[in-house]
Amino acid sequence: MLLYAKTNNGAKLDNTYTICGNTISAKTLDLNCDFKEIKNQLNGIAKDFLGVSL
Repeated sequence: MLLYAKTNNGAKLDNTYTICGNTISAKTLDLNCDFKEIKNQLNGIAKDFLGVSL
């Protein structure tokens, strides 16, 4: 998984690819907020990627 910091241009990555049987994801993380919200974003990304509840 590749995590990218959100930029001012508004582009947001939320893509998942399968290449040669390997899953590759690119996600955007908004770092311009308090740590609690960053934690929630990371937990949501992990939940979606792993299919587990955190």
